[in-house]
Amino acid sequence: ISSLNDLDLQTLMGYVQPAIVGIAIKNSGRDFQKRILSLLPREKAEEAFRTMRTPISNEEDGIKRAQNKILNTLISLCRRKQIIL
Repeated sequence: ISSLNDLDLQTLMGYVQPAIVGIAIKNSGRDFQKRILSLLPREKAEEAFRTMRTPISNEEDGIKRAQNKILNTLISLCRRKQIIL
């Protein structure tokens, strides 16, 4: 996902709930977190950031599930030719 250009990332993030984004980027590098959050509309970025900073039970499992949801969304968008890899 980090290899996607900004336009494709914006498209992808438009189909993912901000809370899922926040959980998925929880263990990512700070630069990638900033990149993702900067591409979201302010309201969604703030919600994703709050979720990212909130401790969750079973964190590793939650992060994996959120990342898988985003990957499945990416695959779906590729199949519909909305994102070209």
